[in-house]
Amino acid sequence: MTDPTCQSSGATVQVMTFNAWCDHPAHPDWEKRRAACASVFRETTADVVAGQEFTSRMLDDLSRDLEQYRWIGAGRDDGDRAGEFTPVFYRPDRLELSRHGTFWLAPDPSTVGLGWNARCHRTTTWAEFRDHETGRPFLFASTHFDHRGGLARTQSARLLRTHLPALSNGIPSILAGDFNCRPSSRPYRVLSEAWQDARHATRTPPRGPARTWRGWSRLGLGAARIDHVFVSPRIPVLEYRVWDTPAVRLASDHRPVTARLRL
Repeated sequence: MTDPTCQSSGATVQVMTFNAWCDHPAHPDWEKRRAACASVFRETTADVVAGQEFTSRMLDDLSRDLEQYRWIGAGRDDGDRAGEFTPVFYRPDRLELSRHGTFWLAPDPSTVGLGWNARCHRTTTWAEFRDHETGRPFLFASTHFDHRGGLARTQSARLLRTHLPALSNGIPSILAGDFNCRPSSRPYRVLSEAWQDARHATRTPPRGPARTWRGWSRLGLGAARIDHVFVSPRIPVLEYRVWDTPAVRLASDHRPVTARLRL
């Protein structure tokens, strides 16, 4: 007779982080990128996605284009539909949503506010899921650090370092997003105190380009690895990939990052 525990141990979850480049007049037209953005979700076969720079219009469109997904989140400028979201997309046929919320990367995370020297409001959206296949719970969070304020990025990392463990209450956690910082940065080092970078933890060689952002020199970063997937130390990482397909190149200035995990 087969032990059901052994059967469930083979189940994996594909997680992704993807900055979709917000619907803004200065950016390539969303209608010309919409189909490519939906294709990114399909070709990566992600079960749960940390999104950045999604606007309410983009979310409304993708809700129609990607019926297999649901999403949660709040607009950063009013806690409702104004401004960019850091949404969490998930497949309800694969994951059961238990609870969720959004908080701001600011001294008072419970309300809309600028954090330290940030130029924009910044948020983290989190959700607790239960895996339909294994019954095991985990916490998943999507975040987007400020692109200008160095102090804000460091303080945001410190906030997440304390806030997410309190929310997770001991269950495994995954933190993914656009951190606007390289692995050599102080925010990255702060986060590495609590989580491991999936790129370094993967049991198979990382696939795809090393850099996740194709660059906008005015920000002073150049093309760099600034999109990361962090996981609890006890989560096995089976695969890691930075995607660079025709759909990705049309959809955004960021490359999505996926990690296949055994939870």
